[in-house]
Amino acid sequence: MTRTLLGKIHHFWRYFKMDTPLFLLLIGISSFGLMVLHSASAGSTILLYKQASHFALAFGTMLVIAQIPPYLFRRYSPYLMLFGIFLLILVLLFG
Repeated sequence: MTRTLLGKIHHFWRYFKMDTPLFLLLIGISSFGLMVLHSASAGSTILLYKQASHFALAFGTMLVIAQIPPYLFRRYSPYLMLFGIFLLILVLLFG
C-alpha cells in the first residue's frame, strides 16, 4: 500500500501528537528570531549557533512533553504548582 506524501506528513504529526499550525508558527517565529539575531550581531555565527541549539533543545523538550497524556498533568498539577512556588521562594531568598 503506497501512501502519498501528504498522508505521511499527517501520520507524522498524529504520531507525535503535535498541533501542526502551532508548531509551524513556532518554527517561523524562531527562524525570524535567528535572522534578527544574526543581523544584530554583525554576522557572529557563535551567537547564532548557540541560540539555534537552545531552540533545538526547546523543540525537543516540547516533543517529549507532548507525549505525556493530559490526565497525568491534571493529576499532578497541584504538586507541580507547589513545586513551582517552592522554586520561586528559593529565587526570592537566594537570587
